[in-house]
Amino acid sequence: MSSFMDDNFDRYDYDYYDDEGGYTDEDEMLGADRDLAEDAEWKIIQKNTFTRWVNERLKDSNKYVTDLQCDLADGLKLLALVETLSGHKFRHANKRPTFRTQKLENVTMTLKFLEEQEGLRLVNIDSSDIVDCKMKLILGLIWTLILHYSIAMPMWEGEDEYLKDGKVTTPRQRLMGWINAKMSGKRVQNFTTDWNDGTAIGALVDACAPGLCPDWDAWDRGRPVENCTEAMDAAEQWMDVPQLIRPEEMANPRVDEKAMMTYLAQFPSARLKPGAPLKPRTNPERVRAYGPGLESQGNTVGAPARFTVETFGAGKGQLDVAVVSPLGTREPCEAVFNNDRSLTYSCSYTPTVEGEHRVHVLFAQQEVPGSPFAVGVETSVGDPTRVTANGPGIEPHGNEAGKRTHFSIFTAGAGPGSIGCVILDPHGQRDSVKLRVSQKSDQQGAYLVEYVPRDDGLHSVNVFFAGQQIPGSPFGVEVAKKGGQQKPEQQAEKPLQAQRTQQQQSSAARPAHQPHLAYVTGRGVQRRGVRVGQKADFRVHTEKAGPGADCQVQVIGPGGSMEPCRQDRLSEAVIACDYRPVRAGRHTVIVKYAGSEVPRSPFTVEVGPAAETRIRAFGPGLEAGWVDEPAIFSVETNGEGELDFVVEGPPGHGGEVHVEARDKGGGAMDVAYYPSRAGEHAVHIIGPDGEDIAASPYMSNIGERRAQLRPELVSARGPGIGVPDSQGLALHSVAAFAVDASASGGPPDLLRVTVHNCRGEPVQADCLPRGPGLFQCGYVPQAPGRYTTSISYSGVSIPGSPFRVQLAEPVRPDLVRVGGPGVKRAVRRKPTVFTVDSSRAGPGETLTLVRLEATGVELPVKRVGTGTPGLYRVEYTRRRRPRSRWRSPTPGSPRVARRSECRWSRTSTWTKSTCSVWSHTCTVTPTRSSASTPARWSRPSIRPSLAALPRPWCPAEPAGQSLRCRCAARARACTSAPTGRARPGRTGWKSRTPDFRCPARRSRSKWPPAATPAGSGLTGQGCGRR
Repeated sequence: MSSFMDDNFDRYDYDYYDDEGGYTDEDEMLGADRDLAEDAEWKIIQKNTFTRWVNERLKDSNKYVTDLQCDLADGLKLLALVETLSGHKFRHANKRPTFRTQKLENVTMTLKFLEEQEGLRLVNIDSSDIVDCKMKLILGLIWTLILHYSIAMPMWEGEDEYLKDGKVTTPRQRLMGWINAKMSGKRVQNFTTDWNDGTAIGALVDACAPGLCPDWDAWDRGRPVENCTEAMDAAEQWMDVPQLIRPEEMANPRVDEKAMMTYLAQFPSARLKPGAPLKPRTNPERVRAYGPGLESQGNTVGAPARFTVETFGAGKGQLDVAVVSPLGTREPCEAVFNNDRSLTYSCSYTPTVEGEHRVHVLFAQQEVPGSPFAVGVETSVGDPTRVTANGPGIEPHGNEAGKRTHFSIFTAGAGPGSIGCVILDPHGQRDSVKLRVSQKSDQQGAYLVEYVPRDDGLHSVNVFFAGQQIPGSPFGVEVAKKGGQQKPEQQAEKPLQAQRTQQQQSSAARPAHQPHLAYVTGRGVQRRGVRVGQKADFRVHTEKAGPGADCQVQVIGPGGSMEPCRQDRLSEAVIACDYRPVRAGRHTVIVKYAGSEVPRSPFTVEVGPAAETRIRAFGPGLEAGWVDEPAIFSVETNGEGELDFVVEGPPGHGGEVHVEARDKGGGAMDVAYYPSRAGEHAVHIIGPDGEDIAASPYMSNIGERRAQLRPELVSARGPGIGVPDSQGLALHSVAAFAVDASASGGPPDLLRVTVHNCRGEPVQADCLPRGPGLFQCGYVPQAPGRYTTSISYSGVSIPGSPFRVQLAEPVRPDLVRVGGPGVKRAVRRKPTVFTVDSSRAGPGETLTLVRLEATGVELPVKRVGTGTPGLYRVEYTRRRRPRSRWRSPTPGSPRVARRSECRWSRTSTWTKSTCSVWSHTCTVTPTRSSASTPARWSRPSIRPSLAALPRPWCPAEPAGQSLRCRCAARARACTSAPTGRARPGRTGWKSRTPDFRCPARRSRSKWPPAATPAGSGLTGQGCGRR
């Protein structure tokens, strides 16, 4: 706490001099004089703010400060202020100070209490300064109180996250860290200029009360006073945050930093009142607009331009679409809501003029990502699908490096449009091959393309019409070396040469490589599922085609661009390949082995747009399985919405595989599909946007059933998977279970166990062998939530898998906080109050009443606000002298223990189970007597230990504390901690010295009694009757 108090924001003594000892210029000198003047704007703002802060604290004591400089001179209002802040009652104050000495006594008493009892450092502040009305020092004293009681001392919700690095050392850093951690989409660097436009205070209000200022980021920054007024009025009306600073003062560029901190320090403890007019939160950033009607090319005059707007996840808002032509006029656009799961709109407009159009898409009066869209509109063009091409220049074989080749393009019936051609050489270069395009004079709509390939290898010939590729494009053309193999037509013209070739072959000889026996697997060659930016991987298998030959892979993106593809030879027969598409659209993957294309090459891959998702899938069914056995996997939606599942069998399967999905509640799903044929299956998980989620499709290798293996005979049991129940599970402790695979009929290494949390993230699981086919498994849950365990044998789920267990958030009564004047010192016949904060104690029953243990009086409990559950307020009026403390499940309350449990050692430490420590009470003889706990006592703490083990309860060091044990008669009672030697007083027992002996029976007896638990490890001291 001292580090907090060391933070000095002393603005009064700033010097405005340059390095040479003079002012930098006349303007700076005048500005410095204005800042140091008594009527400087920042000084006025600071004085007004501090005055409002003092009055806000004094409103319950019926006192009011008009002039902060003079109203504290007699010390009475300063005493009342400190009493309200600290809860301490000053008994010997001069109620009617007339003379200067009486005023000095009041002020001195207050300052001494702050320094000695509260630990505040009051530098250069004397009681005479307050009595003499020295404004600068009075403001310094008030600022010290604000730092200590409003910023440094209170516990704030959510500050544990940004305090982990341990870098926060000052109140300014603490408040700044809490604000930036609380706000999303807005970050501030200071407490002055960053708040002038009003958007920062709007963001903070909406962060503390979501929906109170949801459109703060759309506010006009040119109206700062109006913005500040809207946010501060909402905070005052619905969050009980007084306007210690005025909106026009916050919008002032010369606003005082201390004044801003004083006002902002109220937000960590602010709570939303019921009935607040919360507005639905909208997020236009999650709106997606796509379709040909928003593309830069391809739209024509007179043809409808269509596109789709998807608003799923963006909240509630109105969609507005505006199409502006090059002439500045607005084109009509129709937007029809489809009422589907993705909340999409079908939009359509018909351009009437040529040129660039601007399409504005607004959701909740804000532009969506990418808006406005620049759309190029051309004159009417034809249909590329009606264009054809043929000729030797696009044939797979028969072309030779250095020799001219050609092909023809026919556009008759396709409508108007321009021809384009791009040829990529084997290195992906598009400028190395020179070509010439000419129109044939003897045929309408026919074009001749001629080119001379320079290098041998695979070339990609891309043909475009009206900006789009024609059917079959790109064409893969293999160019032979100069003087190499002849064309097949030429071979047929020379039968003698063909005869000689056949005679040279032996009847038993085979070609060294057979590319037609190679095959390709992986999601990177699936027709759909790959998104922009995702890794698309696949493998080329050549075990039957002959190892050792070269493998050539080309990935051609939209427009004929060559995408880089990485290759890694895993073995002689397996080559791993992967690429990352950078543009959405059709991609062509050409795979060649030993100079020839493999079966199904080229592969067409429709790449979807980039998107983020929280949906996660896991389980054995995404990797392997058996024919005619259900392949099971799990999905965690994490609130993303509905999903679709499509499983495609191997090539030639003839259709989709039957899929069943079962909802398990809470966003969890179990999915099973039933493969009927061995081979690679593509498991598509389609999200709410109609596209595959990340990593989908999953490629599962389905094999034939192995008769000797029996996965259905593998069993699992234990609390870690909830079989038969999950009793005994706790956070940060091992969740154990056993797996019996002794009857599986196979080796133990076919067993696989995986664990995932409720977010779909993997959790480390360990399996240790405990015998033939027996395994002891376990994992350590680190956070509350659902844990899913998938157990499979040889890729097939065992009966009951996946298993799910739910770990609730632990109940922590030791985190309940009780505070307020009602638990410190109560005055008879005067109402008082205290608060109970159980918001950090975890789930539990709602607090309904507080009972006074000695009298049994039940006090009503009121909930405070609705923003933070678990915050209660208790009001009561003391009618007679209390004889016991409040009973509550907080550490050390009540602080009087049973005599039979009064065990201590010289270190004031003893060990009891957690539940019994929280329920300690006081037991006396059957006479009319009772005992009370110490009047002042340091709070004990509970050191965390392993679950299900006793926890040591260690009270704070009792040195210097005053312990009282009051009795109506000489009763027998024991206090719960040794703090001093007790002696009989006039009204009871009172301690003085550090060596405490509690009252015992009237007849002398030894202490502790013989019933001391064995093995407790505690040493007791004798306790006899005084």
